[in-house]
Amino acid sequence: MADRAPLSYVIYIAAPPEKVWDGFVSPESNRILFMGAELEAEWKAGGSMAWVGPGPDGKPMKYVHGKVLRFERLIPLTPLLPTVGLGFFPG
Repeated sequence: MADRAPLSYVIYIAAPPEKVWDGFVSPESNRILFMGAELEAEWKAGGSMAWVGPGPDGKPMKYVHGKVLRFERLIPLTPLLPTVGLGFFPG
């Protein structure tokens, strides 16, 4: 029997990178997308990542796992507003 080629998927998402990233890493999105599983990851090149959730017996199980190939941290920018006399400090 010949070796099977690995499966490869390409997905196009019409959203800004920040929104896509949040969809993959936020706990709320993960509970919806991965049926209650939580993302555990070492955010560095070569780090491990896995979506872990309860298995049929209730014990933790890795549903999807892999390795981080590349990681570039997104740095959110927060606009600074003048706070003189407002008693308001952006946080």
